[in-house]
Amino acid sequence: MITIAVCNGWDLDTADVSTAYLNAPMDKPVWMRQPRGVKDPLDRGHIMCVLSSLYGLKVSAKNWHRTFTIKIKAFANHLGG
Repeated sequence: MITIAVCNGWDLDTADVSTAYLNAPMDKPVWMRQPRGVKDPLDRGHIMCVLSSLYGLKVSAKNWHRTFTIKIKAFANHLGG
């Protein structure tokens, strides 16, 4: 991304991507029990489907990398490269 900005004479700003890791969609369904304190009092055995990556999941890094790669390639194609 830095190379694209330099080659095009663009200004480059930094961004905090620490939470970007958590915004990657899951590629396969992951089910989990609700954490303590979040349980529905009407349904103690409630489980939920995880829709986006969570810290601690083994697939979170892979999902973020896949999402980032897709976006960068789409951006490069948009630029004609």
